[in-house]
Amino acid sequence: MGLSKGWIYTYLTGMVLWGSSNTILLSLQFSEYSLGVKYGHPWFQTLTMFMGEIYCLFVYYLMSFLKERKRKRKEQGLLNSIPNEEKSANKEEDEDDLEDGPMVEVLIDGTPTMVKREASPFLIFIPSICDFAGSTLLAFALLNMETSIYQMLRGYII
Repeated sequence: MGLSKGWIYTYLTGMVLWGSSNTILLSLQFSEYSLGVKYGHPWFQTLTMFMGEIYCLFVYYLMSFLKERKRKRKEQGLLNSIPNEEKSANKEEDEDDLEDGPMVEVLIDGTPTMVKREASPFLIFIPSICDFAGSTLLAFALLNMETSIYQMLRGYII
């Protein structure tokens, strides 16, 4: 099942519009003056950009919490609606249906093994530091060159 051409064009248009607006707004920030001094603080601007991205994690964790709570309520509702005699008979079947937990059983070399479903959040620490440094260097570059040249060089990186 692939994406339709309409969705692909929508995504491409969004990428071009948001990428261009990001560059234009960042360039406008660097052209501002405060108390007669030109504003140019790439580290601070990169920091505020990453703080905005961190706010997205709050929404993600809220949605995960609500999904888990809904799953638990559904599980409780199913257990409460089944008579006691059928609970013990269907217990093994119900445990097989619940695959949203932190551990999942997989076959490795023909033997069933329990593995973690989610990775440690510390695995993204080094790439996020590299992204922060790269974004800051790009902000320094925009501070010292024309926006059109910056945009072309930025497109070359992708």
